[in-house]
Amino acid sequence: MLRTGSIGRLPHLTVVLLNYVLLAAPPGTSWDKVRYSEGTLPIRINPQDWDNRLEVTSGLVILTPRQAETQTIPTNSITALSYGQEAHLRVTNLLSMRTPAVSVAVLDPNGSAEPHFIGLEYETSEKKRAAILLEGHEDNYRAILLALGRATGLSFAVSEAERRYLPVGVERSPTSSLGGNAKAAATANAAAGTEIPDMGTLTVTSSPIGSLVSVDGEAFSGTPVALRLPVGKHSIRLSLSGYKDCTKQITLLSGSEEKVEVVLEREEPKNQ
Repeated sequence: MLRTGSIGRLPHLTVVLLNYVLLAAPPGTSWDKVRYSEGTLPIRINPQDWDNRLEVTSGLVILTPRQAETQTIPTNSITALSYGQEAHLRVTNLLSMRTPAVSVAVLDPNGSAEPHFIGLEYETSEKKRAAILLEGHEDNYRAILLALGRATGLSFAVSEAERRYLPVGVERSPTSSLGGNAKAAATANAAAGTEIPDMGTLTVTSSPIGSLVSVDGEAFSGTPVALRLPVGKHSIRLSLSGYKDCTKQITLLSGSEEKVEVVLEREEPKNQ
């Protein structure tokens, strides 16, 4: 018989039971609404496409894209897990070893929901570092984090600002720009003969937004944008139709985060 005085405790009891069910669920779980944002897999997928299937078992992470071949990653090859903007920075940092500069996602200036990025760093059968960046949906990202944590036994690197999004049962590890354990990553790269370039992060914003950003003559995307760039001096140019071009000189240090904020001037009307 339910006593009247216990009704107020029901919401708390429901939350406890829900967390217990999530933690006790078997590791073999799948989801049909996942984005593949970028990574080292030999496939081409539209990063805006949600129609991809992800399955996590005790031995494999299986990604089945809607328009590409199924890809598998053994869970015992995964070396680091990360979440949120930390995940995006870590994966793009690894990809930047192949490309001198890469774009990094920036939160929507209009205040839309944050993307639930999930980063997986792993070692291929050829002993090379690799990584993928997934995006979980609001309805499933918590379950994906729990399943990956259980299957790998690893904790997640996440920024202090985004740790509130981690569900109960997911462990948080200190962040590192190298990804995973910094010392282990450096040792692995030394053994593989791979040199990680010193990088910094440059965030560029402008008024009006949508200005084309070029770095050292190479065009990237429109503002707002964040870029992972090699350390040193760089020439930043912003251009937008109807406005005067603006050029800034910046110097990036290893691990630094620099910001460039520009208010573009309108072009004077041409005399008829």
